[in-house]
Amino acid sequence: MPLLNPNEITIKALMQDVAMQRHTISSMEAQLLTLREGLEATPNPAEDTTGIIRYQVKHSGETLQEVSVRYYGGTPDKWQAIAEQNGIEYPYELYSGLVLQIPKA
Repeated sequence: MPLLNPNEITIKALMQDVAMQRHTISSMEAQLLTLREGLEATPNPAEDTTGIIRYQVKHSGETLQEVSVRYYGGTPDKWQAIAEQNGIEYPYELYSGLVLQIPKA
């Protein structure tokens, strides 16, 4: 069922539709990543004594959703926990070499 009713096209409705499309695209990208890499965790994590895993971003353009897929059983939906743990305000601005702390599920 489309979010927009042809008789009720408003700015608010259009903005909601854009957000829904972005979420759908992010989910699809995460699913493609899962298919490409499988559900294996990346080989570079290091766990400290508090149980928090550290992960180094491999390339610019990598997203928190991709990291979430790796560490939370294939789901991209835990990206917000990673962002909160690392004080990341803009989740699409990861850069190569950035070290993230991955909280336990």
